[in-house]
Amino acid sequence: MNQLNLNLLPSQARFQAAKIKLKRQVRLIMVVVVSLWLAAGLSVAVLTILTAISIKTAETKYKRVESDYLNQKDNIVINQKLKYKAKLVGGVLGQRFEYGEAFETINLLFPDGILLRNFELKDKGVFTMTGTTSGRDNVEMLEMLIEDINQGRNEKFMTAFLTSIGEKDENWTFTMEVKMK
Repeated sequence: MNQLNLNLLPSQARFQAAKIKLKRQVRLIMVVVVSLWLAAGLSVAVLTILTAISIKTAETKYKRVESDYLNQKDNIVINQKLKYKAKLVGGVLGQRFEYGEAFETINLLFPDGILLRNFELKDKGVFTMTGTTSGRDNVEMLEMLIEDINQGRNEKFMTAFLTSIGEKDENWTFTMEVKMK
């Protein structure tokens, strides 16, 4: 059986039905377009907010790193100055004459039989000493001590020589000069 597509509605009713159908389609299209625009607008707003938060976080990290860098820069300059000053002080201390150590070395220079009466620092590292001893054996020990210094066998002294020596009643008095290394 064949179906015929007959519309028995009057033309005005058909026109109204088409109008109602068209209104529904327009509303549906408007709802879809407005929904798409709202979704796009919300997406842009969300992306803008997320980007702003990301930029703010990055700026905060950048400022923190920058301040750390500036602090390190100042610390590096201070450390370099301190190293330079320490090097200068080390150089001065390395070249400085140690008086206390020199006096102790002079006191320990002579054996028990030779008594040191007086010594003075004549120049940097040069001492003049006056001492006494009794007996010829102690005088020979004194001469051997001077010879050891002049031969380089005593690593703390460079040169030594007697400036005067005298004997009275088996007591010997001497004056000598030594130069330390």
